[in-house]
Amino acid sequence: MERDKLQTLRQLIIVCDKYGLDRIQRIPEDLKIDLGDYSQNLHNSLHYLHEIKWSGKKNEIIDDEDLIKAFKGLIFIENHKEFGLGSTTPTVRIYREIQLRGLDEDHFIATWALRNRKNPYIPFGDNGKWTGEAKNAVEYYVGCEKRKLLNKYYSAENHGHYLENKIKIFENQVEDLKSRIIDIEERYSYLLLDDSSLADKIIHDKKRSVISFYKEIEKLCKSDFVSADQLKQIYNKIGENRKKEVKDLKGLIEERINNLNS
Repeated sequence: MERDKLQTLRQLIIVCDKYGLDRIQRIPEDLKIDLGDYSQNLHNSLHYLHEIKWSGKKNEIIDDEDLIKAFKGLIFIENHKEFGLGSTTPTVRIYREIQLRGLDEDHFIATWALRNRKNPYIPFGDNGKWTGEAKNAVEYYVGCEKRKLLNKYYSAENHGHYLENKIKIFENQVEDLKSRIIDIEERYSYLLLDDSSLADKIIHDKKRSVISFYKEIEKLCKSDFVSADQLKQIYNKIGENRKKEVKDLKGLIEERINNLNS
């Protein structure tokens, strides 16, 4: 049984490598799998993936890089009618393993899956009205919030006038959520920028404090595509602040500027 599991995972990794799935953002519509290159029993063996005792840690079964490759390979295979698995797809459990290992904190892998899937249950196992058609992770999470809000709203409506005051409070929460959704979408758009463009966005962002981009600035300090002048503008925008994390960030920027100017 263990041998069957490993063989199935290896076949999925081979599919990813052969078709370069980890190097493209979107799978071309005309890209089809050559079924003759793979075992005729692959369809039947996919159920073995449900029996793997995933642990959320790198293990002897599969390492992090191969786990992601197997995930993408399986999505590509499922896009072919003869392999469609619907709600029984093991990609849901594999993606959960990716999350438990902390491999998709920026939601790039989920977004890749949502853009390239044909099975609406991939990768979250949810085929709901607001989530089944999501094209990226932000749309999915926004859809989840919309569904939660609608469920709460309909529940409140059924209780009638007794809940009028609570509905008013809820409506205020909805407005607050809308503002947070807009902010999430804007921040997500920043993740799609190249390093130089991201630096410019941070410099000219009048809505958020520079410190809210702490992790992004750490990344920019390691980039070869951000100039000393851009880093200096970010540094000057921080201003005076006695907090340790701010001092550490300013020190990191200063060090990078000095390296670039040396």
